[in-house]
Amino acid sequence: MIGARIGDIYHEFTTVPGVLEDVTEIVLNLKQVIFKSEVEIGEPYRILKLEAEGPGEVTAGDIGVDDSITIINPNIHIATLDAGIRLSMDLYIQEGRGYKTNEDNLEFREGLPIGVIGMDASFSPINVVNARVYYDDHNREWLELDVLTNGACEPERAVSLAAAMMYHHLHIFNCEYLSGPDLNDDVEDKINEEIIRRQQEMQEVLDTPLEDFELSIRSERCLNSEGIETLRDLVQRSEGEIKSIRNVGSKSLREIRTLLVRYNLHFDMTFG
Repeated sequence: MIGARIGDIYHEFTTVPGVLEDVTEIVLNLKQVIFKSEVEIGEPYRILKLEAEGPGEVTAGDIGVDDSITIINPNIHIATLDAGIRLSMDLYIQEGRGYKTNEDNLEFREGLPIGVIGMDASFSPINVVNARVYYDDHNREWLELDVLTNGACEPERAVSLAAAMMYHHLHIFNCEYLSGPDLNDDVEDKINEEIIRRQQEMQEVLDTPLEDFELSIRSERCLNSEGIETLRDLVQRSEGEIKSIRNVGSKSLREIRTLLVRYNLHFDMTFG
């Protein structure tokens, strides 16, 4: 959850008439709610509704969701209402990875109604990981992992996804070192084919016009004004050059950095 609009409240340092908790407490309670989506939420966010009437307790189970979203901890306490008090909230949720501060989410709240209270968001389903390496009687190393999740992802799946991500990042190095005379010819051919395929895919990405990426019109126009039409044009420039382009501010620069990271690229790249 990256933000919430609570009735007619415009900031978190206040109270809601007839509600026991102040707005800061309500926000802290909302941050504990864990959502699991069976489909991609998409960009930039999705809005869920919470409608409740007192007297009584408001919990995460009162949040309106469809079949594509599951609330892992529906018993989480959100607020306590007096008799006759109605509480209405718009809750903004988003997919992500790792941890995002309120400042990281500022760009996603542009254009939202006044009164949306931003919040830090933890997207990781992992609560605790303990690792232990030990030797058996045959002097073989064993790795033992204790993984505790918040329920949005099974520990076995979390470890599997982590292994797949690690393989994805390190596979290119594996391909470089595996080729050689000691390798089975069929395996070597497949590895070489994979290297060529990835190189071709990257060339296609580099030659893609900037208008095909999710850059704001402002950022795209600023880059185009300096003859930067494709991703290849962009990565061959230094960050200092991009900063010096007229009307390229911190937001545009953040957009551009995010784009490069997404494709494992960086500034000052050279091509033979």
